Amino acid sequence: MSTSKVPQLPPTGEATSLRYEVNPAIALNALTEIYKQVQHYQGQLRQLAYEIHQVYAEGPVVSGWLASEASLSEASLSAAVHHSNRNAPPNPSVEDSPQSCSGSFDAALFRHGDADDLMQYLSALENTMSGQDSEIQVKKSKAADEQQRPSRYYLCQLNSSGQIESEQCPPEQVPMLSMAIARYQRLTQLIKQKQTLETKLQAIVDILGDVITVLAD
Repeated sequence: MSTSKVPQLPPTGEATSLRYEVNPAIALNALTEIYKQVQHYQGQLRQLAYEIHQVYAEGPVVSGWLASEASLSEASLSAAVHHSNRNAPPNPSVEDSPQSCSGSFDAALFRHGDADDLMQYLSALENTMSGQDSEIQVKKSKAADEQQRPSRYYLCQLNSSGQIESEQCPPEQVPMLSMAIARYQRLTQLIKQKQTLETKLQAIVDILGDVITVLAD
């Protein structure tokens, strides 16, 4: 009984191609993850929109900051001191100073002066010292008055040129303005967070737009 040999056919390559075909589940998983992330971003955007609305509902919102009168005048004062130091005449020498001449005169008076001259000198010295004491008392009184006087505050803002503009703020409005400025700072932070999420969502929209273009081809 004769048996015929079955010819071996060449491989068609189908098994090889099946090993490298794209798994549709990967694309579906990626789309599912994108969907979940977009939903998460959408929830965050709704929460941020609600918080922004609440900030506006609390009261006025003011862009700026409060500064005391001392802090506003500090820059101009330092500039004036620098200008005066730069333009000040040179200090006189010790030999030419009035104090040096006065010291030598005092020594000569105590050595050679009579009793009447010494009494007149001591009386003039006493008057000078009492005048200095009066001046010190006046300065102390002014300092005490300034401490008792309520501090003046100014609302400072930047204009379109980047320069500081200030407006005096009544003392009774300082608490309200402080809260309004704090609200503005909170609002700025919320808006920045909202813009960050919107940028991410826009990037996803652009990527999916490219995917749709590829599918259409």
